[in-house]
Amino acid sequence: MLWVFIGFIVVVAIIHELAHAFFMMRNKVEMKTIALGFPPLVLKKQVTIKRIQEKPITVGLSPFLLGAYVSATIEGQKHLDSLPLDKKLLIFGAGVVSHFILIPFLLIVPYIFEPTWHLNPVVWGIAATSGILSLLFFIRPVPASVATVMAAS
Repeated sequence: MLWVFIGFIVVVAIIHELAHAFFMMRNKVEMKTIALGFPPLVLKKQVTIKRIQEKPITVGLSPFLLGAYVSATIEGQKHLDSLPLDKKLLIFGAGVVSHFILIPFLLIVPYIFEPTWHLNPVVWGIAATSGILSLLFFIRPVPASVATVMAAS
């Protein structure tokens, strides 16, 4: 059961970061790296997809699987900074939205491997926390400073 849980967390991290990367591509923000784990990267490969961007993207894997990340090039970061607020929110919020898509799988997939998983309060706590934190990201009150910037845009 532990390996299923760890494997699922890794899959969730990959899909979360791919959601960010997808919306970065759609908004023409140049990416530098997509990686699973934190540096240093042990396995890495330069990938060039001409339809997305001219510069190669480093796809990597680290032995420290405590997270994942997507980073932009310097030009990509400048372009990201110049985007309107709604597009920035779409890029930064894409990972959180992917959690809503994954919650049903988080509740169903473990059942295939361990039919008594639903008796484990830890599993319910993880599922509930993921959903609640994702939901709070979108419904929390907007601070006055952010509302001022939104009104000015």
